[in-house]
Amino acid sequence: MTRSQSLWKPHRGQRSQVEEQRDLLQELRAIVAQQSTKLNEMGATVEEQRVLLQELRAIVAQQSTKLNEMGATVEEQKRENRERPKVAFSASLSESKGPNSDDGILVYKHVFNNIGEAYSPVTGIFRAPVNGVYYFTYTAFTTSSKKRRVSLYKNGLLMVTVTDDVSDSEDGGSNGVTLKLDAGDEVYTRLMAGYYIFDDNNHHSTFTGFLLFT
Repeated sequence: MTRSQSLWKPHRGQRSQVEEQRDLLQELRAIVAQQSTKLNEMGATVEEQRVLLQELRAIVAQQSTKLNEMGATVEEQKRENRERPKVAFSASLSESKGPNSDDGILVYKHVFNNIGEAYSPVTGIFRAPVNGVYYFTYTAFTTSSKKRRVSLYKNGLLMVTVTDDVSDSEDGGSNGVTLKLDAGDEVYTRLMAGYYIFDDNNHHSTFTGFLLFT
């Protein structure tokens, strides 16, 4: 193994690679200077010095090119991250609902966060701002032996359900799903007719969603 080969180190992420390549260039430049001095001291021929220095300079140039390429990759990733849409919300009912004679969309009025403003605490509907894959999860809590049934819908189509027809004095359930959405698609939860859901300032019943990737 040559001295230049022994200088390579394990990959530890783009930022770490750039730092390691910068250190490598400094070491190689030091080697060029050391070898030049040693060859003079040893009485090496001018031709031997010239060949060795050319080899070392070629290594320095090669590593410098790689360093520039990795630096450009890091900057590109930073730019893509800045431009990537950021969508995430989480909210709770803050009050109990039902039982009602008809199904009804649940409006989670207490908003913990609403990055991207895609969820409406007025309608209870999440509207996808961009095409992508999203994850949704929700919880449904009941008390006083009341039965519960809450379903999550995408554009009016039932996706998943939390249900319990025989509740204990306190009982909760949750469900989640990953959905591929187009911009404008709507996701929301419904409390089914004849069922009940409990919430208060302790935020037992919640609705959460976020963009995974576009």
